[in-house]
Amino acid sequence: MNVLLLKNYPSATPADHATIQSFTDNIQHSDPTAQLDICCIASGDTIADVSKYDLVILSGGRVNLLEDVKPQWALDVLDMVRRVAGQGSKTKLLGFCWGHQAIHYALGGKLAWLESPRIGVQRIDLTPEGQQFFRRDELMIHKYHVRYVSETAPGFATLANENEITLSSSKTILTSQGHPEMTNEISTLLSRGDNGTYKQQGGIQSKDQRRTTTKQAIENMSTNGTHVQPDTALFDLSKYPPFPSDLPTVNLETISLSQLEKGDKEVEDKIFQICKTRGFFYLDFNGSNASFMQSDADAIARLGEKVFRLPNEENEKYPMDNSLFGFKRVGATKADAQGTPDTARFFNIAKDAILENTDRWPLPPLILDQKPMLERFMRQAHGTGLKIMSLLATRIGLQPDAFDNLHRITEESGDHVRMTHAPPRITSDMPEVSNPSHTDFGTITLLFNWLGGLQVWSDPSRGNFENLVDPEANGDSEKPRWLWVRPPPPNHAIVNLGDAAVKWTGGVLCSGRHRVVPAPGEQGLFDRYSVVYFVRPEDKALLKRLEAPGIPKYEPGKEEQENMTAKQWIFRQSRGLGHMNVD
Repeated sequence: MNVLLLKNYPSATPADHATIQSFTDNIQHSDPTAQLDICCIASGDTIADVSKYDLVILSGGRVNLLEDVKPQWALDVLDMVRRVAGQGSKTKLLGFCWGHQAIHYALGGKLAWLESPRIGVQRIDLTPEGQQFFRRDELMIHKYHVRYVSETAPGFATLANENEITLSSSKTILTSQGHPEMTNEISTLLSRGDNGTYKQQGGIQSKDQRRTTTKQAIENMSTNGTHVQPDTALFDLSKYPPFPSDLPTVNLETISLSQLEKGDKEVEDKIFQICKTRGFFYLDFNGSNASFMQSDADAIARLGEKVFRLPNEENEKYPMDNSLFGFKRVGATKADAQGTPDTARFFNIAKDAILENTDRWPLPPLILDQKPMLERFMRQAHGTGLKIMSLLATRIGLQPDAFDNLHRITEESGDHVRMTHAPPRITSDMPEVSNPSHTDFGTITLLFNWLGGLQVWSDPSRGNFENLVDPEANGDSEKPRWLWVRPPPPNHAIVNLGDAAVKWTGGVLCSGRHRVVPAPGEQGLFDRYSVVYFVRPEDKALLKRLEAPGIPKYEPGKEEQENMTAKQWIFRQSRGLGHMNVD
């Protein structure tokens, strides 16, 4: 077999030698007798007579084909593609990344910019045609691009969602947005280049996986059976590396729920002090009535993976829009004062939809199929949160059921489960924010997460509910101010208080400011999933300071006393973060 590698990037690129070697190794592994020629067209070489080759591979590149003015060599590549495709030639074309885009652009397809770079090994879902071709439902490919094929050229079948793999009707042209040649060495060299757009860490396919990708792409352009990588779940606890040991972290206390259930006074004292200072702690479920919550949280995270693998247009049938519940797409909230879009998706599942207190919040079939498990989890999370709030009520002189009466589970409220997905880390320095700086709007929150990413502000927040802008943006604080929170041990959750608890107690209790960024170190190479339960007051409950011996009295003229319902408060704060458009 005679193969021509058309190299669409300058030979001076730091990763050039490693890239050529990777292509060479993979092709020779597929066919030891293959003869490989290399044309460095972006460095001045002239394209040879392609008719003498069985296969022409178009590599990745950096030239923006959307520009009106293109270098001559890029125009020559486009002309070559048109000639090969139009002559019924025996020569087959195989395009990767830029080559994939160039083939479609040359033959009448359209390109567009992505909202943000896509980098790292990521799962792609196959179309029915792709499933038949590859004999599987999904693949893993290495992405490294900022533009994409928004509309395929005529005569191409789309084998993967978002046009990421395509096959011509003649089965002589196969294109993929992925990079089967990517190695750790290439990734490292690219990340050190001048173009900071693509700085990244790892996420590299193994040599066998790369060889398999290239081998099957070459052999199966007219047959089925291509295999890229074994089917593996993105949410896989067995593969997560440990949290880095060299980061500034906050030392959160651990509270045993079992001891709280037994009325242990020492533990009660401890939790009261925590909730008056920072308002964050680990909750240990071992030996408690809620010991099943970890397995349910794991199941909900796996459910979230399935939901977020659906096409966006499917999830957008359930938009948040002017409500608290439903699907939030990437970029719907602003991560900082400069308006930087967030990078996380989440789906809020209303407690009242699962418990059938209302029919106003429709849910997709995938979620409805798990309704019994979700109801069990919601009831236990709601009850666990109120168990803690009941203890705090007695410590400040309220009746034990004071907060219970403001959080009746049968009444409509903002209670919900949130399933969150954030993509792997893109940059090696401080990256984009997945969820911006804020304090929680409700009463108490239970968080299950398996990778790092949560950070708390070093100074506890006390009643400053209006400032939703990142405090660090002012630049007048001693660094570092954001502290990492280690993921909880197995069978533990992270618990924190929200604004309602602060308002009712006149600032005695504390709602800690926090944010979410991509996981640090090697953990950042993985998709990050989390499961949260927000215990929020009944919609009609007033967020007005309560009267008790342990609560400071309201002083007219010295402070503002709002007369706002919980629903009004939460909607206002959500709008401040850009979660919704509320009239």
